[in-house]
Amino acid sequence: MKDYFGLDIGSTSVKMVQLSKEKEAVFLQSAVEYNLSPGMLLSDSPQANGQLGQAIGQLLKAAKISTNHAVISIPSNSSSWEIFNFPPMDDDELQFAMKHEVKFRVAKEGEDSLSYWQILKTREDGTREIFLGYFPQYVAEKYNEMAVAGRIKPIGLDIEILSLMNLFKGLNKSFIFIHMGHSYSTVMIVIKGVLKHAETISMGGLAITNSLIKEFNMSAEDALKTKMEIGMEPSKFDGKIFFAIKKDLDPIIEGIKMIKKDPGFVNIPFEGLILSGGSSLVPRINDFFAHELSMKVSQINPWVNIDCSRLPSEKLVPVAPKFSVAIGLALSYL
Repeated sequence: MKDYFGLDIGSTSVKMVQLSKEKEAVFLQSAVEYNLSPGMLLSDSPQANGQLGQAIGQLLKAAKISTNHAVISIPSNSSSWEIFNFPPMDDDELQFAMKHEVKFRVAKEGEDSLSYWQILKTREDGTREIFLGYFPQYVAEKYNEMAVAGRIKPIGLDIEILSLMNLFKGLNKSFIFIHMGHSYSTVMIVIKGVLKHAETISMGGLAITNSLIKEFNMSAEDALKTKMEIGMEPSKFDGKIFFAIKKDLDPIIEGIKMIKKDPGFVNIPFEGLILSGGSSLVPRINDFFAHELSMKVSQINPWVNIDCSRLPSEKLVPVAPKFSVAIGLALSYL
């Protein structure tokens, strides 16, 4: 496998991570974030994609990443997926059967959808648990246009969920995982290290910022500052900021409660809830989720199994949850 890096093009910033593997140890070579102008990613015009791609190409040079080969993330809100079981059969039969299964399941999304699948688990009786992901051709074209403009060579377009699951390889635990992005949040249910369920909820950091702007007549800059400095601290401003943000987080809380009541999950002894993404850095948000869900809550540290001694930890640790997707992408083929 050629050297490559993980490229996470988010709504508000671009994250790049390059790792290397030496024997059994994984080392961090480079990690960089570049803030985007508001709405830069939202346009689907070739011109806008080209401008963003050129900016990413310039960042690549500044980051001193040693390759232009990249695994690029496809956001959860631009993709679809299914998790299902397949009966016991040998590998050749499975490959043949899945060709027809993919056509059947992806047909409802249109003939131009791109898809891929992987085995999540093979049970003792030979039954396979399969993850099938797919996304429209125009989404792939958008990211390929950016790559061409930035002189980047994609070696893979990976759905965000699977890149996040790379962070938990070999972890035989049951937990709920929430990746809180700018425009949406992704909720994942993992049982004994195997992804069982995933869904997106249309609530992210932007909704919180907009609520503060509307409710307190703040500027966007002041709302963002208030969100990231006061956040879910109930003792500040008579709890008004807390309750304003709570209204936006309630749909995530209710969504998780519904999932936990599902017959397939109701008896699962979840070990906790793990938060990820830039919006998980809102102060006291861990305490809020812990109280509402009566669960142990922690923030992910995606660097935990990576030797970061070559870069200053004081710059990496405070923003670690923001790099989850990029790190997962960088782990894809190691």
